[in-house]
Amino acid sequence: MASKSLRTAVITGANRGIGYYIAEGLAKVLPDFRIIITSRDKTRAEEAAAKIIANNPSAKDRILGFACDISDYATVTQLKDYIKENFGSIDILVNNAGVLSWEDLDAKDTEWVVTTNVLGTINITEELIPLLNPKGKIINLGSSAGSWGKFARVNKETCARLLDEKNTVEDLKSLANEFIKDVKEGNYAGKWCTQRSGYCFSKLMINIYSRNLSFRQDIKDKEIQVYSVCPGWCRTDMGGSDAKKSAEEGADTVVFLAGLLPFKVDEKYQGKFVRDREPAEWEFSPYPHDEPVYN
Repeated sequence: MASKSLRTAVITGANRGIGYYIAEGLAKVLPDFRIIITSRDKTRAEEAAAKIIANNPSAKDRILGFACDISDYATVTQLKDYIKENFGSIDILVNNAGVLSWEDLDAKDTEWVVTTNVLGTINITEELIPLLNPKGKIINLGSSAGSWGKFARVNKETCARLLDEKNTVEDLKSLANEFIKDVKEGNYAGKWCTQRSGYCFSKLMINIYSRNLSFRQDIKDKEIQVYSVCPGWCRTDMGGSDAKKSAEEGADTVVFLAGLLPFKVDEKYQGKFVRDREPAEWEFSPYPHDEPVYN
């Protein structure tokens, strides 16, 4: 077991792809950190940890694998209890875990994507916030696919509800469940955008949640940094082989924010959507493959 004197970073969904390279990158730039990498499968998490150590011997005893499915609340609480019992607190939370379906508003797939990407991310974050040390960091993997402009072009009233800066955690959960319900009942036309909307909606919600988190008094009181990051279109199991970036390149901005940016609130980045290490607009996506078809 790693020394308790080390600080702690948690990276969800880090057994492969972008998450793996985030973990490997932080192992290199944060020598005083233990890094807990999670996967739905404990064996895969432990295998990824062993691979990072094999590639970076100085990380021996600092990379730990743990089973956690962010869509399963029981495993989230198990992770929280494990951290609390063994280390007491964390300094960095990277919410990388997520899923993607290319099905056009298939009800089953939509529920799976939104439950995992939105509700799962919110739940694990809210569970771990009490363990975050002052000046800690929360980094959520958003996406330019979650640009709000595509929703505004369909229904400005719905978009205004989504973008309300006063939305609480419960408000955002309610909107996520409303979206799932509308898709199941076929009531989405004219209210939500259509093609690939489940995934796009989920990433829009992550961008919004990240921004609204930064406004919260409990986050301000502890001076916690919050960011939403677009890794770009990457060659991963989710992104496919035609993507322009490698998974390691996709991890770069997260490694920069988590490992290289000082542990103090920087208003340039706080609550912002960050792409290629710089705050970016997220009204419209810069990627043609993110553009949906509208009814």
